[in-house]
Amino acid sequence: MSGADGLRIAEILAALSLAEDMANGNPPETALRASLIAARLLGSCGEPIEGVHEAALVTLLRFLGCTAYAPEEAAVLDDDLKFKRAFGAADPDNRLDLLRRGASLGQDKGVLTQVRYVTRTVLRGGAVYNGMVNAQCDTAELLGAGLGLRPPTRRALQQIFERADGRGKPRGLVGDSIELPARVASLAYTYQLLRESGGIEAARPGIQKRAGGQLDERLVREMILLSDELEPVLNQTSVWEDALGFLHDSEVEQADRCAGAFADFADLKSRFTVGHSRRVARLVRSAAGVSGMETGLRDQLETAALLMNIGMTSVSTGVMEKPGPLSRPERDRLELHPYYTDRILVGARAWSAASALAVEHHERPDGSGYHRRKSDMSLATALLSACDAFVAMTSERAYRAALSPEEAGNQLLAEVREGRRDGAAVRIMLETTGLKPRRDRAGRDQFGLTERETEVLRLIAAGHSNKKTAELLGISSRTVQHHSIRIYEKLGVNSRAAATLIASQKGLLG
Repeated sequence: MSGADGLRIAEILAALSLAEDMANGNPPETALRASLIAARLLGSCGEPIEGVHEAALVTLLRFLGCTAYAPEEAAVLDDDLKFKRAFGAADPDNRLDLLRRGASLGQDKGVLTQVRYVTRTVLRGGAVYNGMVNAQCDTAELLGAGLGLRPPTRRALQQIFERADGRGKPRGLVGDSIELPARVASLAYTYQLLRESGGIEAARPGIQKRAGGQLDERLVREMILLSDELEPVLNQTSVWEDALGFLHDSEVEQADRCAGAFADFADLKSRFTVGHSRRVARLVRSAAGVSGMETGLRDQLETAALLMNIGMTSVSTGVMEKPGPLSRPERDRLELHPYYTDRILVGARAWSAASALAVEHHERPDGSGYHRRKSDMSLATALLSACDAFVAMTSERAYRAALSPEEAGNQLLAEVREGRRDGAAVRIMLETTGLKPRRDRAGRDQFGLTERETEVLRLIAAGHSNKKTAELLGISSRTVQHHSIRIYEKLGVNSRAAATLIASQKGLLG
């Protein structure tokens, strides 16, 4: 891989880390700062440069699976971002710390809400944490494979919730049996989160208290010695360039394959958006072919569709899954997601052409779209917008049932008459579809799923409980549970999130 190619890949991974920051409710470049801490820490320990780069990469992508459990986290505190902000720097084994953080929530919403949040933390905290660990580790493995990460890197990402004292999850590994990059990532991230909230005066004693418990004692000692030297670097407005230096030799070799990981990472935020971007990507590429666009522009449109919703990581899943009308602040936040897509992708120069298309997928010819309220649209942008709308309309949302393809087509044509859609783009898209998007039988057959198992998979991927799935299919809950076990075994996963991700990637969701 040439130096220029390595830099472009590093920029893409750094951009993905900005999406991780948003999905965790953290300030921009939190992951980049933690990655820089990890690299400098291991460098001061005399670790070979290959090990330093590996630790930087694992730390950067530590929360690669963090969107996988967002719907469940939102169900606890109504807002997954608030949940992650509150408990991100917590010691999972310190009940007093957990209760204190739970008590801090809801203070702006009144005593009853605060009491409800504390009660939920006490009653459901343990189950939520265990479910979150399984979902994140499963999903990090799958997304890591999609990015092209080597098995050792993916293995370290599956150990990010392990603890030095053996009380971690999911395997209860102890001490040096935890991969060094995973131990460093845990320390670096904890240190950065503590210093963001309380400065170096809070970070140093904070990690010292966890030495030998959550954190590797030897690494904590080294971190304390290094902390003063690191402060001027970490206090810079941006550490983008400094961090890229430790990611330049990343093992990822192909930028193109990374776009699918961006799509999956974003779409896992809500049960109603799983697989959305991939479906739009398939449709817009076909539509671009029907329109006679050149191959290069077709490629850019497909990539744009995979990238367009990465800014949705800035939106609370509670908002995305709200069954009723959104408040003005909620709608404003939702309509800003193209802006955040732009901010995430601005440094990924390999995707500059595709990202320029991606950030305009909600614009309209009459200027009523968002976020720039532009009225001058290219056919490519209008086609992406039409395909995105058609896939969304023919999918279930929290506030409505899915429309039939015919109903969606008629609604889009009505918008053309009103001047809100480009007529040529809508007609090309409708000519391309004709029917509901085809389900991929090959994907089903690859795993040996039966027709019934595929039906169950689609319903559990949509977030339905066993009871609701049984009701919809006219079978017993016990039968649904049996099918779920068999589905997980065939797919080789341990969580709903991972099963959903595979179903999305293989086109099994319809």
